[in-house]
Formats: sequence, C-alpha cells, structure tokens
Amino acid sequence: MKAQRYPRHESTVAILLAGVLFLTFVLSKAALTGPFLFDDFPNLANLSLLAGDPTPHSLGQLAAQYGVQPGRPLSMLSFAINDAAWPSDPWAFKYTNLLLHLLVGVMVFGFCRSLAATRLSQPAADRAALLAAAAWLLHPMQLATSMLVVQRMTQLEALFALSGLWIYVALLRRGCVVGSIAGLATGAGLATLCKETGTLVPLLALVANATVLRPVLEAQSPQSRRLVHWCVAIAVVLLAVVIAWQWPAPSRFAFRGFSLGERLLTECRALCDYMFRIFIPSLRGDGIYHDDFVVSRGLLNPISTLPALLSVLGMIFGAYVLRRSHPFLSFSLLWFFAGHLLESSVFPLELYFEHRNYLPMAGLLLGASVGAVTGSHFRQRIGVPSAIAWIGIAAWMTSVQAPIWGNAGKLATVWALEHPNSPRAIQQHALYLIDSGHPKDAAQGLLNAYSRGIRGSDYPLQATLVACRINDPTLAAAASPLVIRSLQAGEYNNSILESLRKLRRAVQADACPRILTADEWMTMTEKVLRNPLYANGGAQAYLRVERSYLRQHQRDLALTMQELELAWAKSPTPELARMISATLASAGLYDAAITWAWRSTQHAPGGVQGWLSQDDTQGRQLVAALEKLRAIRAAQHASSGARPEPTESQEPK
Repeated sequence: MKAQRYPRHESTVAILLAGVLFLTFVLSKAALTGPFLFDDFPNLANLSLLAGDPTPHSLGQLAAQYGVQPGRPLSMLSFAINDAAWPSDPWAFKYTNLLLHLLVGVMVFGFCRSLAATRLSQPAADRAALLAAAAWLLHPMQLATSMLVVQRMTQLEALFALSGLWIYVALLRRGCVVGSIAGLATGAGLATLCKETGTLVPLLALVANATVLRPVLEAQSPQSRRLVHWCVAIAVVLLAVVIAWQWPAPSRFAFRGFSLGERLLTECRALCDYMFRIFIPSLRGDGIYHDDFVVSRGLLNPISTLPALLSVLGMIFGAYVLRRSHPFLSFSLLWFFAGHLLESSVFPLELYFEHRNYLPMAGLLLGASVGAVTGSHFRQRIGVPSAIAWIGIAAWMTSVQAPIWGNAGKLATVWALEHPNSPRAIQQHALYLIDSGHPKDAAQGLLNAYSRGIRGSDYPLQATLVACRINDPTLAAAASPLVIRSLQAGEYNNSILESLRKLRRAVQADACPRILTADEWMTMTEKVLRNPLYANGGAQAYLRVERSYLRQHQRDLALTMQELELAWAKSPTPELARMISATLASAGLYDAAITWAWRSTQHAPGGVQGWLSQDDTQGRQLVAALEKLRAIRAAQHASSGARPEPTESQEPK
C-alpha cells in the first residue's frame, strides 16, 4: 500500500519553516555588530599562523591547535573561511555562525520530523517538528552559542550529530540497516572532529532506540535488530571506556577550586537551572559569564542542592520507567541528560555555560511539541496556540537581547549589572572602559571589585598593567600592596598569565620604569610559580618560557637555558624543543641545538594531531638546516686554520 501524500500540507510546512528561518535571521542580525568575547581571543589568535596567505602546512598547524586526540580540526579550519590573519573583524565570523545556526535549525526540523513520524501521522509529525525547530531557533539562549564566535565548534558538532542521527532514523524506517549504521558512524566521526561531545552521538541513538524507535526496531528482522543493537551498544561501551580511561584524578580539580564530588552536586543544580531557563526564558541573567554560579559544598549548602539532586535522579529514573508508555517524554528527558554527559559530569571543566544546551535543548523541545499536537482534540486546541504564543515570546526576547549582544558598551554594562559577582563580567566592563578611553575608571573598578572579595581574576595585576600603559605611578602605588598577595594566593585564571606576558613586554620595552622593573616582574612570576593552584604543567611551562624571554633580552644564555629546561621538565612539547634548539643555534651551539631538534621529533604527537601538525617533519627539517649551518661553520674554521668542531650527528637512540 502506498504511503498517503499530503502535497498541500507539505508545501505549507516548507513555507512556514522558511518563514521561521527568515525571522530568526532578521531578529538575530542586530547581534552581528558585537565584539569578540572571552574564549574567542586565545582560540582565534591561532589564525596568525596563516599570516594572510594560507598554505597546506599552515592550515595543518591551525587544525592541530588542540593538544588532545583527535583535536577539533574541522572547527579550527572553519575559522579560516572568514579570515587568514589575526587580529580580525568579528562581523564576518558572527555572520557565518548565524548562517550555521539556521542550517542546524533545518537539521533539528528534519531529525524531529523523521523521529516523530515513527509514532505519529505525518501531518502531526510535521507540526511537532515545526514547533520544535521554531522554538529551538528563536530561543534567546541560542545567542550565547551563535554570537560567541568560538562556539562554532558547538554548532558544527550539532550539525554533524543531527545529520548522522537523521540519516540513521530515516534509513532505519526504510529497513536499510547497514546504511543507517554507516550514516550514524559518519555523523559521529565528523562531529567528534569538531568537538569531543560528538562522541555522544551513539548514546543519543541508544536513547532513541530505547524510547521512540522501539516499534521501528521491532519491525526489523532479528538479524538486523541484533546488528543495530550491537553496533550502538559497542559504541556506547567504547565511550564509557574512554571516560573511565580519562577519568580525572582528584588533583586535577585543585586549580578549579572545587572537588569532583562538589562539581557533581553543583551540576545537578546547573542542569535544573538549564531546564528551567529553556522552558521559562528570561530577559535577565543570560549571556556567557556565569562564573558567579555558587558551588555546592554539601547536600544542603546551598539548600537547593539536595532538591536538585533528587530531581535529576527522579527524572532519569522516571524517564526509564516510562520509556514504553510515554516514549516521547522519556526520550526528551534522557536525550537532555545524555547530551550533558561529558560537559556536566566528571571532568574538571567550568561549572556553567549556556551553550552546553545547544543540542540537548532539541530533545526537550521536541517532547513538549509532541505533547502540544497530540492527545484529545481539546488538548490540541489549547496546546498548539500555547506553543505558538510561547515561541512568540521567545522571539520577542531574542529581538530585545540581540541589540545588546551587538553593542560592546551595552553588553559590558548589562552583564556587569546582572552578574555583579562575576569576575569575567567585571573584567569585560573594565576592558570596555579601557577601549572607550577611560583606563583610570577601569582600573579603579577592578580594585573596587577586589576590595569586595571578587577573586576570580587578578584585578590588582591588571590595574598595574593599566598603570603601566598610562604611566601613572599613583595608580600603581594603589595596586602594589595587593599584587603580591593576590598572586601567591589567588585562584587559577589564565588572565594572570596573559597580564604577566604583557607586563614582561612592557619591561623589555622600558615602557614604565617607575612602575615596574625587571627584578620586580621576576618576583611576581616567582610568587605565581609557588602558588599551588598554578602547579599544573601548562601554567608552569608558560611562566618559565616568559622568564626565558626576559633572560634572553638581558643576554644571559645560562639563565635563559635554565628557564627553558625547567619549562621542558613540566611540559615537553615539540614546539618548546624547537624553541630551545633555535636559542642554542643563535648562540652558535649547533651540536646541542641538533640534539634538541631531534627531541622535537621524539615528542611529536601521533594520530590525527601528528598528521596535521607535521611536527616530526618540522623537526627533521630543522635538523637538516642546523647540520648544514654546522658544516658551513666547520669549513670556515678549516679555512682559517682553527681547529674544526665535531661534525658527526646521530639521531638519539
């Protein structure tokens, strides 16, 4: 029997979807004029590797910037679409992100439509998918993903994850089991090359299998059904093994200021807050700075911790129990929690970010949309208009918030007012004041925040940096008593390392001798090196390299090498080995330089990272160049009658 067709209905749905996409673009475009923010700077700065003229080698280096396997090469390469240099203009990056958001919205619609059609009539499935996609596209929380440029990684991961899941469901409905598994695997692989959360795709498929897709699987032959179950189950088991293998030691939480147990308790509150904000969006408290989110130190500290824990456990247990009788409700809850498994569980990440809901939100909204279009006629007459009204309110909130995201001054002011205890919101406001020509006000605001007990960023050091820039000894004197204390006991924050780098450059340029000398800068770094929260290898190596730059500027080779070797002991990377090799070569010590060049090849990463970065090739090219220089020098010695230096070079065993 041929499937019934609804040509007029399908045309209407297509037109409505196009209208939603257009409305999303119109309401969001006011945010495109906003600045780069937060993590944009350290991630996009790698575009400088392209130097305005991308080559296969420089693109490979850009793609290999993340030090873990396989990294995020597709995401990093996508930034080269907008520019091949740094600094850059944020508009083009944000425009691309907005277009990607619209494309992911199409994937949300397609996946939800295909999944809902396994249980509902096609018209009902279309209505549910359209409502879910509209709610997802127009939700004001999505600005935190699309307008934070670096979160293109999250967008691309969602794009490929949904593509793979859509193919999986669509082909499974048609009985093409092998094709469905291949589509799922391809989507998961591409998503993982964009962001590590792509590894959750098989788990999301398992959630669909256990809830909405049960009739589809039962309609397959026993062999096909077993193939699907085994393939998805093996992928999920491998994910569990990887999580167990990467399970962080308790010491890895030291620099975060909370333990593993405290993080898990806090994440229960975060997940409940996410869910509340998804269904009850607000004009207040949104954005990217939630570093003021209170850590749960116990079941009743704060008192909302225990109710949140019980709520999360209850929802997961209830979803499992209702997976047969209420498959869409079960699916929506399990999808949400599965989507948060990596970023809201055992790893020492920060506690709260709205962009983590980008993909998990889709499941919740589909469940709510199915509830609105199914059931009794009376319930549908209430549910559909209510859903449309909710979408209208969400769209209005997006239209209100988008201009704020598009104005650096409004954005900095609003976030500082809404998050008065957020170190990053305070810092963002200070940066805006500096850029707008009010550096003294910015520095005073930082010192006032420090006096209020805000310790997330090193405000005294940043005030010193401002004083150095404007050559204001009075301001420096106000910050000086607080600097050493804050450095030796302050919380971990990358901004401290960045500020020390900027101050080192100022010292080398002799930009503010009355405010900071080389010896005083070295004392600052010694305090940070002794701070236990900066004991991780990356921070220690970074500071040692910065100290080596100053020693090299002072033309002290012995102390330069001492700092570089201490950095190597903390974090042996091929880049650092090549740097040490170049330092020795500049002093004419070619034998030692060649030894370090070989070390860069020995520590070159393998796998995808090694293939992209070509660190081994770079190391061998450096060896060849150094051996050539050594041979030239030996020839010069021979022609002058001096005793030649040894020329034999062997790869270390």
